[in-house]
Amino acid sequence: MIRTSVLIVAAAVLLPAQQAPQPQPVPRPPGVNYVQRVYRVQHADIGELYRLVATRPGAGQSPVFAVGDSLRVITVFGTETEVNSIMENLKALDVPASGTQAEPRSVEITMHILIAAQQGDLPGSPVPDLLAPVTAELTRALGPHQFRLLETGIVRTRVGGRGVTSNGAAGALGRYNLALSTVQIAGRSIALSDIRFILQGSTDNKELMRIATSVDLEAGKSLVIGKTGIDESGKSVVLVFTGRLPE
Repeated sequence: MIRTSVLIVAAAVLLPAQQAPQPQPVPRPPGVNYVQRVYRVQHADIGELYRLVATRPGAGQSPVFAVGDSLRVITVFGTETEVNSIMENLKALDVPASGTQAEPRSVEITMHILIAAQQGDLPGSPVPDLLAPVTAELTRALGPHQFRLLETGIVRTRVGGRGVTSNGAAGALGRYNLALSTVQIAGRSIALSDIRFILQGSTDNKELMRIATSVDLEAGKSLVIGKTGIDESGKSVVLVFTGRLPE
């Protein structure tokens, strides 16, 4: 009996270990073209958008989705027909909320520097036609004046931008420096905070004019800021601001 027991134990030790069966991927149909594309979410909540379009096929089947929250992207892998259909659905759903518009991310501010006087020769170039309504309104307010354009400066910045500056020559009159503390958007209104404008003479760098203010500028319309009597001749300098939001 003892010999038989030993033989049985030894035989048990020598038996090979049994391995658990491994799941096999479901084979995809041969000859099918598979593609992967990335959709960058612009407006919608990325989690909600994913829940609306994602399907849960069986193992080895398509389409297959992945979400990148920090990058705001959804990737889709599947047949070309599947992926194209899903991309169209994503595009149709990824729109601003009803009754709202996407907030502009950038703004363009144009500043025209005009010089005005009742009489006498003025430096600069003819005032462009687009400023004719402005000069007509100034004439009604100040009386008969002639106007010339000294310089045009353009500032492009992101909404919320800080420390925006522009500087250059103001014709024969001298040089200018423009600084804006911040630029914010509320609907069609562009808020320009802490405008600092300085005009210096061309020969002695004498400060001819300084303006410090904050204004709200409606996109597509003009806003006029000016100062009279910059020198003994009674000349005036007028700043005409216009703002444009991206379409």
